Amino acid sequence: MKYIKCLFFNLLIWLGVAQAQSNLVQNPSFEIFSSCPSSSGQVNFLYDWNNVSFNYFSDLVGTPDFLTTCGTSPLSVLPQNSFATLNAYEGNSVVALGLYNSDIPNFREYISTELQEPMYAKTTYQVKFHLTGGSIQNYKYQSHDFGVVFSESPLTQFLYNVITETPQITIDTLINTTQWVEYTFEITPQRDFSFITFGSFKPDNLINYQAVNFTTGAFYSLVYIDDISITNLTNQSIQKNTSDLFKVFYFDNSIHILNPEGLIIDFAHIFDMNGNKIYTTNQMDDEHAIVSLSNDLSPGMYFAQISSKGKISNYKLVITK
Repeated sequence: MKYIKCLFFNLLIWLGVAQAQSNLVQNPSFEIFSSCPSSSGQVNFLYDWNNVSFNYFSDLVGTPDFLTTCGTSPLSVLPQNSFATLNAYEGNSVVALGLYNSDIPNFREYISTELQEPMYAKTTYQVKFHLTGGSIQNYKYQSHDFGVVFSESPLTQFLYNVITETPQITIDTLINTTQWVEYTFEITPQRDFSFITFGSFKPDNLINYQAVNFTTGAFYSLVYIDDISITNLTNQSIQKNTSDLFKVFYFDNSIHILNPEGLIIDFAHIFDMNGNKIYTTNQMDDEHAIVSLSNDLSPGMYFAQISSKGKISNYKLVITK
């Protein structure tokens, strides 16, 4: 009976992985990270995401905030932190972006990532993400003009200044909800795009903002983002996604990586929910690699990260006993 239950559970994992494979966004709910954040501005702890400038150690740059349940500071923990009170929409982590700061003209924060495969020209995609201002908001302003830019190459930001790109998606209503709101769009690009960037792309004199806390709160506007997805609605991917090429599951105190095409795997990492790396292996090309663990894994959620052909694929592992 135990063997049958394991096989059934592994099948569920396979189905879950297959369902997630259509998402072009890596680490879409910010659940894979190198360390629990201990302060604000530590989005560099997240795998696959960056703040565009790749500078995280200066007060003169835009540094989005990575917040999660294992955060060790009032500036980085969920659900109650120095900025707001909220739970993640999916999983245990969110990112907060500064959209406006009355003390620093044209101050902006952005997050960006490279897609698992390009969005191809003349192919229709669904873009979906979730935003909130938090159930209790400890900042003074709310603003309009949250945007999404798709690009062929990475964007650049000078210090904390506005990136003057024209977003393909703009939310021009006030983002002041205390609950998570799902935003869904369809886009048919006219050229291939490989990168996505979120934030506010207009200068202060062109955005709409208003004070919502007149007596308390810091002098800026924040928005929280979680659970981002980009899916191909035409189901006509020109290039096979590397995440379609592997299956990962846990059985008999081992992580199994199925690699039916015998691709060269540059590396494979296994992480726990706190972002601790519990196993890593270097190059291999086995069709069925068995990663034997020195210690049995406790029940919970784990993540596998596999790199092949320079592309990184992420897989979720849920272990029950």
